[in-house]
Amino acid sequence: MNGFPDTVTISPQTEEGQFTCEIWSPKGLFVRVTGTAGDPSPDVSGDEALTRNTSLVQGLWSAASDFLQSTALKEDSPDLAAEILADARNSAEAAAELAELAERLGEQTTEGWCSNCVTLTSHHQVKDTGLGRDIFLCDSCGAAVMHCAAPNCTSMAVKVTGLRGIAPYCAEHRHDIASFERSRETIADLADWKALVNYEKPDLAKATTRATVGLAAVGAAAGGAWLAAPAIGGIIGTQFMALTGAAATNGGLAFLGGGAVAAGGLGMAGGTYAVATAGGLLGGIYGDRILGSYVGEDPSFKVEKLRDGSGTPVVIARGFLNENQPEWFKAVRAVQKRYPESPVYLLHWGSKEFKHLANALGVQAAGQAGKKFIVGAVARASKKMAKKVGPVAPALAVGDLLKNPWHTAVHRANRTGTALAALLGKTEQDEFILVGHSLGGRVMATAASAMAGFGAAPKIRDIHLVGAAIGVGREWRPLSEAVTGTVHNYCSQNDPILRRLYRTAQLGQHAVGEVGFNTPFPNIVDHDVSTQVSDHSRYYDAIDLI
Repeated sequence: MNGFPDTVTISPQTEEGQFTCEIWSPKGLFVRVTGTAGDPSPDVSGDEALTRNTSLVQGLWSAASDFLQSTALKEDSPDLAAEILADARNSAEAAAELAELAERLGEQTTEGWCSNCVTLTSHHQVKDTGLGRDIFLCDSCGAAVMHCAAPNCTSMAVKVTGLRGIAPYCAEHRHDIASFERSRETIADLADWKALVNYEKPDLAKATTRATVGLAAVGAAAGGAWLAAPAIGGIIGTQFMALTGAAATNGGLAFLGGGAVAAGGLGMAGGTYAVATAGGLLGGIYGDRILGSYVGEDPSFKVEKLRDGSGTPVVIARGFLNENQPEWFKAVRAVQKRYPESPVYLLHWGSKEFKHLANALGVQAAGQAGKKFIVGAVARASKKMAKKVGPVAPALAVGDLLKNPWHTAVHRANRTGTALAALLGKTEQDEFILVGHSLGGRVMATAASAMAGFGAAPKIRDIHLVGAAIGVGREWRPLSEAVTGTVHNYCSQNDPILRRLYRTAQLGQHAVGEVGFNTPFPNIVDHDVSTQVSDHSRYYDAIDLI
């Protein structure tokens, strides 16, 4: 069936959208999963040797839901459907391998940390593997693991499938996480964020192809802390990429999970399987993987505490045209006026991407050249971009347009927001206020939505989005549910960056920073500041935060 192993079968969907998928081991053991694509978890039945393996069940459910979703997208989005089908095949192959291994478990065990679920547990050895290295299945999550290749290391590495000559290293020696022992620790203050990425072991996997190994490990293991990946992919895909359904799940993961982040915990597992306790994962090992892998690829990322205070902490993120300028005072002054008692934190991020974007637009000297120069540069760039982009389908924007400096910066904003969500989830402070301008607003909306996507209790009190570079027409319920207070959106129809550059780069889509959210949710409030603001970089000069 479409390249699936012969041992895997998927039933057609019923009128109610329910379907069944089952897998058989070579000896005849089976596991069956039943549900609908929107279920957080399927009904599971079959032989205990297979049903108790969480990774196997998750892989099977991902394979089935992805297969059906790719079928539904085949006519309208054939390229995206093909990508989702490839994910389905990978999940099915991984599940088939686990089914074969699970029926050959012996009595011999070894103790150690599992690099997949990051649990100190026992692992049962698989008999008669015929390989040079012993293979085990984790008693906690069911992932296939091997002894770490690092000398004297007693931890278990995720088994890498189909990559000969690659030494298996545990999560510590791959720098996927800073420490097994400290993986569930939190920090008292956001300013202590570096403690979460204080690695205890050398990175022995540095010389390997990390992204390749990481993706293969996800396909092979696909359990434990990985389970929430499809859920967050759907949240980001729906809200920030104009996608729905399977396209949202997979497109969102593609946006968030490229490069080192994929290796560190946002793998392309596909499907819709998640666990009910996903909220805890963000503040636990899942958050560690997201944060650690992100920090490793964005050297400009840091959280700087500017001042102490007794009020609710405020985190400020800046965006295009001001990130590389040293002056933060306008944003800080606006925050100080609105929240005089609050401690203030500055979020630094995406320096390289903003530099490339500025270079592409020829606005390196925008701060000195002023509004007229910026508007002219944006107009010229918009015309060039319109010719280059043409009538490109949204599905292609996920991949091909990432090569464009604008989409690279957007990509970075999405992933920065996810990293910030992980960081906030690991912080003991009760709640935060987020303030973001331009693509910095996108960072803050992504962070809040990511936290809501994990089902965690809201830690965000208010959000202030200032000229935010986020597209309209999404399902904004997660953003509404992410805050205990209000999402304030300051929008201007006279903002030349959002009206010209954003609309062109996003294939005609309007930004909420231009026209507003216009949602039915009463706690997402649009503030039209068009009469006060006609310059993307001067919102804080013209308005007060409400």
